[in-house]
Amino acid sequence: MKYRPNPCLAIREACTRDAEDMSTIIRTCIETTHGQNYSAEEIGVWKGAYTTDAIERFFNKNRLIYLLQAGGETCGTVQFDGACKEIKAFYFHPHYQHRGYGTILLLYLLGQLKSSGVRTVQLSSNRFFKGFYELFSFHAVRKETVVWGGLEFEEYRMQKTLTN
Repeated sequence: MKYRPNPCLAIREACTRDAEDMSTIIRTCIETTHGQNYSAEEIGVWKGAYTTDAIERFFNKNRLIYLLQAGGETCGTVQFDGACKEIKAFYFHPHYQHRGYGTILLLYLLGQLKSSGVRTVQLSSNRFFKGFYELFSFHAVRKETVVWGGLEFEEYRMQKTLTN
């Protein structure tokens, strides 16, 4: 699959003035999309990692951060941490889920990474989204336990080789 431009959608690099919108999207997604699968305590810790202040700090960490906008409204975001070659913080506001927008943004990011010479990318996924990433030829390398705020989250370390 390859990213194909859509005139109604725009993808752009994020900047610090986008931090508040990004925080709102991510925290709403965590609460709404993941709320049924995690405890209130787990959701609280997870949301706490994505305050506006926390997101502003991401811009100082060698991260490539993109937004997808529909009709000028920001509806999703993704980050790539160049230091560890890892996709992070891939979230869409629940109103914009299941419309193919996540696919568009992920394919765009993978294309950008490939053209800049990145050959392998990783990400950490919970069991609820593992199948989504497998559609894009990510494969589980191992199960891992991620500790946030003293709580353990079971995740899958996934990897993809970017080929011609």
